[in-house]
Amino acid sequence: MGIKNFNKKYALNEIVSGDSIFCATGITSGDLVSGIKIENEEFIAETLITHKSSGLKKIIQTKQKI
Repeated sequence: MGIKNFNKKYALNEIVSGDSIFCATGITSGDLVSGIKIENEEFIAETLITHKSSGLKKIIQTKQKI
């Protein structure tokens, strides 16, 4: 396994063949999630979570006191 042809455009099932979970936490705001904010002495972050097998797509917001 592994990428051997760097000029080929790979399909998703060639890149991820088995069960997978993907997570992305925003540092700066973008199209998927908001960046880190500071409100009322708390850091607020958003994380996108997807699970290939179940089709789960969820955004979780977490808060942490400074």
